[in-house]
Amino acid sequence: MTTKLIDQLTDGVDLAVYLHSKVNDTEELNEKRKSLRYLGQCLKAMKEQINDDRERNKDTTECRC
Repeated sequence: MTTKLIDQLTDGVDLAVYLHSKVNDTEELNEKRKSLRYLGQCLKAMKEQINDDRERNKDTTECRC
């Protein structure tokens, strides 16, 4: 993994932790739903970055670049 990717994932994890704590601290159902939706989007984006990096590494290994 590159330093840039690690930095992006670190930011994503920080955001996910914040959203998770917001869900736990909020009493209002609409706010919980919004926070959970944003948390899901955050996790999907991080997973996509990881998958893209894996695919890039796989392509580099296969072509021996």
